[in-house]
Amino acid sequence: MYNRKFYILYLFILIPTITLIIGLSTFYYYEERSAVIDTLKTAENLRLMFKKNVFEDEFQSIVSDLFILSSHQQIGLLANGSLDVDYIALAQEFYIFSQSKKKYDQVRLLDLNGQEIIRINYDEGQPKTVPRNQLQSKKNRYYFKDTLDLKKGEIFVSPFDLNIENGNVEIPFKPTIRFGVPIFTSTNEKVGVVLVNYFGDKLLRQIERVPYEVNASGFGILLNNEGYYLKGMVKESEWGFMIQDRGDHNFYNDFSELRDVINNNFSGQIITEDGLFTYSTVYPLAEGLKSSSGTPTAFGNSVKSLNATDYFWKIISYIPRENILRRIDLLKDSLIIVNIVFIFIIGIGSRILALSVTKRKEAEEKLKHLAHYDHLTGLPNRKTLYDRMNMSMAVSKRENKHFFVFFIDLDGFKAVNDNFGHDTGDKLITEAATRLKDSVRESDTVARIGGDEFVVLLNSIQNISDVGTIADKILEKLSEDFSNSVTNYSITASIGIAIFPKDGVGQNELLNSADTAMYNAKQSGKNTYRFYQQ
Repeated sequence: MYNRKFYILYLFILIPTITLIIGLSTFYYYEERSAVIDTLKTAENLRLMFKKNVFEDEFQSIVSDLFILSSHQQIGLLANGSLDVDYIALAQEFYIFSQSKKKYDQVRLLDLNGQEIIRINYDEGQPKTVPRNQLQSKKNRYYFKDTLDLKKGEIFVSPFDLNIENGNVEIPFKPTIRFGVPIFTSTNEKVGVVLVNYFGDKLLRQIERVPYEVNASGFGILLNNEGYYLKGMVKESEWGFMIQDRGDHNFYNDFSELRDVINNNFSGQIITEDGLFTYSTVYPLAEGLKSSSGTPTAFGNSVKSLNATDYFWKIISYIPRENILRRIDLLKDSLIIVNIVFIFIIGIGSRILALSVTKRKEAEEKLKHLAHYDHLTGLPNRKTLYDRMNMSMAVSKRENKHFFVFFIDLDGFKAVNDNFGHDTGDKLITEAATRLKDSVRESDTVARIGGDEFVVLLNSIQNISDVGTIADKILEKLSEDFSNSVTNYSITASIGIAIFPKDGVGQNELLNSADTAMYNAKQSGKNTYRFYQQ
């Protein structure tokens, strides 16, 4: 479950934190009343630092998700005007994405007119693909228009607000941040946008989970750049900028003496008659991210664009005065217990944070791997095969040499599936992949491009007669008996061979030539190979 990277990250977070807590405990003991307040300030700063890091890591994770989603192969086909876009497959990828991430209320693909092409709703813990007749037009929504205005490489981040459906604020409230990226063709023409609605409650729960000590309970508060509560001390005070009868619920109305202090400083602490306020500013927009003022109405336009310094939140930890005094009175009796509990909580928090970061990085690596390799056999897929063919073409042109493409189709594979089942068929494909790799050199490429179709790429072959020898070796390997729990069975293969550049100067042309030669081999009785003949 855990790997070395996790333990390094976990210890990197945990050891400095525990060291800090031990130091603070000593300070508590010797400095008494003043030490309690100073330590409490340090603890509050530490909590806010953790929460800021969680916020920033979460934004980076969402941006990474959006780039991966928008770079899907089918979206690439759409961007380049291909007629081969498989919208069903793309919708399924969106569905799997939503199911695995569990943090996006909606995942959508929209055309230039704002019409939804695909929408996945995460409904009560289960993704659902919205039927075509229920897809909506979002052409008048500010987040669509603002996303569509972006340049290549830019991402739109909406204000943190409540989701609106059918012109009204959705009930129960659904805090939402929308992320959008435009899709461009190779000639930099826009063809649509990808939008995701992030569950804002996930960030708000981070505020709720600030681990205040026993007998020193306080409030975690999150404000937008105008001082309205995104997360308040009571739910009735939240979202005043969107709900008409809550318009006067603003932090700076409740604590007017703090307006200038908090607005004019990035972070800090202040003790007033009300208690201790610890605050910090979060600027979520990194380079390439854009936002706007948004609109509290369903179909209004954004008043203005926002840059990184205009888009910010204030995280505030508020501990009332009476809670601080209570803590001071209990300090001497509860010092040991409090420290044990605090270190335990920090240990759990450090573990969760380290595990979260490690899992996210592993998921990103897995997604990158799946984009280039076949999930069943681990062989390179068509995309990776094309990349390697490009390299072979470049080397062949530079050194004036040939390379060879084998198109291999298993004979009788359908019968195996029909007689023994798809599990046996999958095992056969996996074993066939292993035998193919064992039949060629490590420098050669074996790729799977279809159900029972493989391609072998051979470089640096001096004599064509050697190619035939390799083909015979492959046929011999593949014709050896396979077995399952019931019986032994055998198959054969047909191989078509194309030569670069004689039989094609492009990837598709070479594969088509090899495919044609493979069909000639099948027509010649199977279990043989043929070179392409024009």
